[in-house]
Amino acid sequence: MNNTPTIKSALVYGKQELLNAGIASYNLDARLLLAHILNYSIEKLIISLEKTLTHNEWLFYQQLITRRTKFEPIVHLTGIKEFFSLEFRVNKNTLIPRPDSETLIETVLKYFPDKSVPLKILDLGTGTGCLILTLLNLYFNSTGLGIDLSIEALKIARFNSIHLTLDSYVLFVQNSWCNSLSNQAKYDVIISNPPYISHEELQKLDNEVKDYEPNLALDGGQDGLDCYREIASTIIDFLSKNGKIFLEIGQGQEESVKQIFKAHNMNCISEHKDLNQIIRCLVFERHH
Repeated sequence: MNNTPTIKSALVYGKQELLNAGIASYNLDARLLLAHILNYSIEKLIISLEKTLTHNEWLFYQQLITRRTKFEPIVHLTGIKEFFSLEFRVNKNTLIPRPDSETLIETVLKYFPDKSVPLKILDLGTGTGCLILTLLNLYFNSTGLGIDLSIEALKIARFNSIHLTLDSYVLFVQNSWCNSLSNQAKYDVIISNPPYISHEELQKLDNEVKDYEPNLALDGGQDGLDCYREIASTIIDFLSKNGKIFLEIGQGQEESVKQIFKAHNMNCISEHKDLNQIIRCLVFERHH
């Protein structure tokens, strides 16, 4: 006797559980989780409402719904996040790639429109590897180095590089920013989305972020600017003659970050807004 529900009934259950828990995106999330389990597109799910789930599919769905009711990010439950039209593996050891960070990629493209140019790219605090791997996918003659303090994050970045068949163009190294890097290497593009949330702001974050994403990737110190200070203190040694630094920043941090880099002989040459019209990316070069 098969007591498992149809897709339609399972979705009713999932939506109700998520709604009761106060999940705003309950409708979409219920669908995404079931589509993930069945390896269906959302479209296929909608036209297969009368299909009956197997015992294991139903059990797995109930488990994922329960985890989502505790505000665990949907991306951690599916393990996948799209960034700049590429798929990245994500887990609790990495910051979830955000659309805001696509501003960094778009800005690099403005400065280096020729995608055949052989760039040397350095990514500081690489996380999932989404920034450097997206750039290496675009700039097909380029090579790169991704640095992160977290060994667990680097495992994910390496997995993503293999999955995207970019592993022969990139090296991932455990390090704290530029400390102990060989400064013989000079980079044309240095990119970073460092932790930039102040201690005060950290307390106000949604539970979904605060409880499930790595503190190491969020905490920018008392004023949110510690990592910029550390990067600015050594980065110029790794910049090629005409190299550019592309930094993601938090809302309202632009003037502070400009001053930090100016003190180390680097000028901000442009600022770029994200989809919400917030200044999200600053570009620096050495002071000529």
